Amino acid sequence: MKTGLLAIADIDAAVIILGTFPGEESLATQHYYAHPRNLFWDMMEEICGAGRQHPYEIRCQILRKNRIAVWDVIQACEREGSADSRIKRAVANDFSAFFAAHQCRTLFFNGKMASALFARHVDPCCFESSALFALPSTSPANAGMTRNEKTGLWLKITEFM
Repeated sequence: MKTGLLAIADIDAAVIILGTFPGEESLATQHYYAHPRNLFWDMMEEICGAGRQHPYEIRCQILRKNRIAVWDVIQACEREGSADSRIKRAVANDFSAFFAAHQCRTLFFNGKMASALFARHVDPCCFESSALFALPSTSPANAGMTRNEKTGLWLKITEFM
């Protein structure tokens, strides 16, 4: 079993962005969205200034300052490589504990797979008063939209910060 990363989150987070499970580069570096072609940090640059020009720790500080939390739906799983389609024996993160300790009730999913995994693995009572939004995946595997199209949709986060 592979184990995911801890959440980037302060108690006063207004929104949480949920991915599926870290890719191999992210697991190796212990940094969210470490693959250089993943657009996540480009989206964060547009939303709050937390772009790749900053060291990872500073990006995390900028996210926290802007009340943005980042985590994954899956806490542990078996998977060969980084493809979400290869996730097996998934165990979800403890969202009951997260929502008990954090104020945010607006969830943004980084792609349809994150949304589907959340619906499949997380007890609905954990998030019954939450707003849920699926955004296009920032993964380089999601080539169906241009970067500008993705950015336009990802900017919805700013309405909830």
